[in-house]
Amino acid sequence: MPKPKGAEEDVALVLGASENAERLAVLRKRGERVEPAVLWKAEEGKPLHGELVRLEAREDAPLLFDVETIHPAPAEPARSGPAQVASDAYREGWDRLFAKRRPSRTAN
Repeated sequence: MPKPKGAEEDVALVLGASENAERLAVLRKRGERVEPAVLWKAEEGKPLHGELVRLEAREDAPLLFDVETIHPAPAEPARSGPAQVASDAYREGWDRLFAKRRPSRTAN
């Protein structure tokens, strides 16, 4: 498959496979970036996690594939401020301060 002029190279080198060959560990080179990835077959009705890609084997190198991105990964939502992490101590303090209190019974 010829690449459009000016398009960056996108290739994957297979490093290994799971026992049942359902997942492939690859190194993916996109332009100047090299990143590790795990690939598995897309199944209808199951969510995608990341990109949807098509691999095309190279005749001269059996473990090297040209990669075509069919559907890009969804963009991460823009966030500002620190991560919101609630520890056990935070929850206990919250409950002490804001929990509904039972009306106290006073002896008459």
